[in-house]
Amino acid sequence: PDPSCGDGFAFAWIDATANAIGQAAATGSALGTPTNLAGGAVAADLFLNEENGDIVVPALQVRSFDTTQTTADYAFVVAHQAIDPFINKWRKIAISVRGDDVTVRYDGSLNPVLTGKVPSVAKSTVGLTAATGGLVSAAAVRNVHGRFYDCATP
Repeated sequence: PDPSCGDGFAFAWIDATANAIGQAAATGSALGTPTNLAGGAVAADLFLNEENGDIVVPALQVRSFDTTQTTADYAFVVAHQAIDPFINKWRKIAISVRGDDVTVRYDGSLNPVLTGKVPSVAKSTVGLTAATGGLVSAAAVRNVHGRFYDCATP
């Protein structure tokens, strides 16, 4: 196997007003997200990168992107929760973003396993991303559902 891929994957939202489409994405620990843009992500992180605020892996993380940064070498992990390995199992991850509050539920739990704050953006580009790094892994995603509201409270 190629040892240059597989740090994890993320569901990310970035400021769409910044014209990020086509910008170079950061590899490895940044999981393919562009640097210096407002937004956030929920990541399934598999590789320990202490410079980014990683404490334990595998973990679910809330990541906050800083518009003043030009590289991915800063502490963008604002919340984390250790989880069982993702290996050979389908997992259900439910993400809610309201203003700057992010809530993550895992495997059908009604209670959040993770909460965090990220910069609020009025208009976002949303997507799934991953990047090369220090591990080998493959991720499959199915049954993606999205609901988008123009409000800060339910």
